[in-house]
Amino acid sequence: MYALVELEFKEVFCHDCKTILARYNADYFSDLKVTELTRLHHNTHIKSGHSVRTRLISDKGG
Repeated sequence: MYALVELEFKEVFCHDCKTILARYNADYFSDLKVTELTRLHHNTHIKSGHSVRTRLISDKGG
């Protein structure tokens, strides 16, 4: 009936807090845009010296 679609997300992850700060659809957001959004919205983590990384995650949607 419906085909499973595999979606790719770019996750902004804080290694110190062990939390996902944001998820962005890889089809709509370039690496440059994700970096810009991370600096804008999560600058308190970065200024506090936390290790904030972007990682690519695949998710099967339905």
